Amino acid sequence: MLWIAMASGVVVLLVAAIGKKNNEQCKGIEIDIRGVGEYYFVDKTDVMNVVSPNKSVKGRAITGFDLRKLEETLEKNLWVKDAELFFDNKAILHVKVEEREPIARIFAVNGNSYYIDSAFAKLPLSPKMSVKLPVFTGFPTDAVKLSKADSTLMQYIKQVSLFIAKDTFWTAQIAQVDITPLRTFEMVPTVGNHIIIFGNGENVEAKFDRLMIFYKNILPKVGLNKYESVNVQYEKQVIGMRRGADNRIDSLQALRNIQQMLLAARQMRSDSSSTTQMPVKQMQPETLSDSTLSLIDADSNAGAAAGQAINAIAPPASNVRSNAAKPATRATATPKPGAARNNRQRR
Repeated sequence: MLWIAMASGVVVLLVAAIGKKNNEQCKGIEIDIRGVGEYYFVDKTDVMNVVSPNKSVKGRAITGFDLRKLEETLEKNLWVKDAELFFDNKAILHVKVEEREPIARIFAVNGNSYYIDSAFAKLPLSPKMSVKLPVFTGFPTDAVKLSKADSTLMQYIKQVSLFIAKDTFWTAQIAQVDITPLRTFEMVPTVGNHIIIFGNGENVEAKFDRLMIFYKNILPKVGLNKYESVNVQYEKQVIGMRRGADNRIDSLQALRNIQQMLLAARQMRSDSSSTTQMPVKQMQPETLSDSTLSLIDADSNAGAAAGQAINAIAPPASNVRSNAAKPATRATATPKPGAARNNRQRR
């Protein structure tokens, strides 16, 4: 009988404690937003507009908060990946919000623009924040449900974008990526008056390795504007398409490109100064084909300028740092869809 009496006493105490908890008033709120680095597309004002839009939470009965419903409402914001609300033993309401992390900015053929995250969720542009991310133009559709071909293309965009974003050199050098009607990529560089024919999104690292070989071993010898296009889509080959004999190097534009690249590279190194160093894979010159090497034409003046630009933005391995954890916040210039193809047509 003793244990029955003890059990009854425990139940009474629990009921009393629950009753006291239900009658307790909220004593404050703590909001924790986990965003991209230090930058947020959802701020505390957005959260408060959902949790308690017209009055302070302080003094409200705890039972007046439908925590599950509030979580669901917060998660209707496309930028919110997850929301969690709870009261602690001091009657403080805790709101934890995890934002989605954008990995690329997309421009569709109809002109609409949006970000995507790694799960391919479409994220709207925000007047509060703009992040510097790889830009892809000419996505063939704006449909909510993608075809198999467009889903594959989106996967390729993710692979290319993540690779560019983790490397300071490519983040600075790749101004935008145009999507061709064949769903392949053509890249517009910041430095140099050539188009990078990249192909699809397979073997991304190997293609960028070949392109780096071209920049370090060939471009310094021939100058920034020797080639109209550089094709890295074929395995173990870099194919350079020369310009016509009547073309001339636009020295002023080349100089401007170099200056822009140097500024971008300095900003990247400044942004990444507190991050850990990234190892740089040793390039293998023998992966170049004989036909590619035969295109080299020494031009000491143009080559020197190109070499200075490349060395400034591609420092030795010990100096290269990653900036993926903290994207830059400056807004990028609006890209011109199909810029790569338009440039080639004018020629």
